[in-house]
Amino acid sequence: MVTDLERQAVIALAQRSFETQRLPYALALSAGVDSGERLRESDKRFLHEMLNDVQQNAALLAPEPTLKPLQQCAARLYDDILSRDWRNGTTASPEKGATRSR
Repeated sequence: MVTDLERQAVIALAQRSFETQRLPYALALSAGVDSGERLRESDKRFLHEMLNDVQQNAALLAPEPTLKPLQQCAARLYDDILSRDWRNGTTASPEKGATRSR
């Protein structure tokens, strides 16, 4: 059985990891696709893992209302970044390629 203190520690770790590692890189990807860049496959995997991790944490710690904003933020970033990447690919010239590295 998980104690309340252990639960709070896991929640704090999930939040800190998202805010200090996942979110800054996702925002950098967002800025890149905003300026017309394309995502690399590794960037797409990163976004998928980010969303998956947040959703798994929320499912394991349900019901935990403090994780809901992380879920919403991750899902919105995931959708927005991949949508803009797709649009960049449909409007880009063939020589325009992936420029961001992780």
